[in-house]
Amino acid sequence: MVGRWSSAQGAPIVVSAHLDTVFSSGTDVRVRGRGDRRVSPEISDNGRGLAALLALARALRANSFQPSRPILFAATVGEEGEGDLLGARYLFREAGPARHAIEFVSLDGAGLSRIVTAGPGSRRFRLTVRGPGGRSWMDWGSPNPSHALGRAVARFTGLTRDPDPRTTLSVGRWAGGTSINAIPQKAWIEVEVRSQSLPKLEWLTREIREETEAAVAAANERTNGRSKTGLSVEAPGLPVIPTLTHGSCA
Repeated sequence: MVGRWSSAQGAPIVVSAHLDTVFSSGTDVRVRGRGDRRVSPEISDNGRGLAALLALARALRANSFQPSRPILFAATVGEEGEGDLLGARYLFREAGPARHAIEFVSLDGAGLSRIVTAGPGSRRFRLTVRGPGGRSWMDWGSPNPSHALGRAVARFTGLTRDPDPRTTLSVGRWAGGTSINAIPQKAWIEVEVRSQSLPKLEWLTREIREETEAAVAAANERTNGRSKTGLSVEAPGLPVIPTLTHGSCA
């Protein structure tokens, strides 16, 4: 949902808050009172931000404030998980209302004592390893996608990550296979990396790809000819990034 304040011309300022909408079935999301407080699941992330967004718009209207630039009040969804900033991406699409925004203010977080003027970039992607599969006993020795991914994760989660600029890596989901007594034909993981430095983000992205490919190559070598088909890697969300010189990103 987007609302425009002021008839002023020029690049807009975006003031945004988001709503986390996905809860497991049966979750009680009602708001309850505790003295002068109101509590409910995720009310601070980011129901409180949405309340502040509306309060700010009402305050501007009550005081007949006319800014020199247009203000876009944006309430978004799809930020977390597989949503992957869907609402914000919609705002900044080719013909989106925020495409030429000069500033972006996000009302977010559980604290009231600080203003954050910089933030991390993030990348989220799925790594899939495919193989011939087979029976766990009869086809023992065939390359196993889950085993290869396990080695890959052990390799790239051991990479050194400097605390400044902060750079993080998390394997959030892992799945594959159809039966406990079968070698899976496919296994996948979903990975998120974040950093306050673009060069660091690109370095970590490149290292994840290289470590995964190295783990798969090693798994194929260990078959010793027991399988005619080896493992392969699919990483549609993981671009091949050329080597960069490390440095800080403003």
